[in-house]
Amino acid sequence: DPSGAAPIETDAYLAGLDTKRVKLRLKRTELLLEYTDQHPDVVQIDRQLELLQIERRRYLRQLESKQKN
Repeated sequence: DPSGAAPIETDAYLAGLDTKRVKLRLKRTELLLEYTDQHPDVVQIDRQLELLQIERRRYLRQLESKQKN
């Protein structure tokens, strides 16, 4: 990368978001062994996953715009 920006794969913030997402998905899977997807704990995890996805997209757009400049 000629601009000197870190490649997306090694971005620490993104890695943190991905780690959090994996942990939430594992927790969700565990909850689904006992509860339905309508259970408040599962619904809460679904919301958190959705927010993480939104944050990840926002951050990637921010990175892309920085790399263009």
